[in-house]
Amino acid sequence: MLVVVVDESEKRARVKSRRVISKWLPQIANTTWIGSLSKEGLHQLHDELLAKASKNTSICCFIAK
Repeated sequence: MLVVVVDESEKRARVKSRRVISKWLPQIANTTWIGSLSKEGLHQLHDELLAKASKNTSICCFIAK
């Protein structure tokens, strides 16, 4: 499935979340990543982001089926 991820995190959370997202998807803009992920891959990305989350983390994911 096609996935679009937008990261509007602040401070150190931005650096942490960008490192995780960049491992999974190619970056197309300053705060946007797009690519294909399976359902299992999306769950793994979600789990990694939850492990690095803080109060300054703000990430949204859009799925185009």
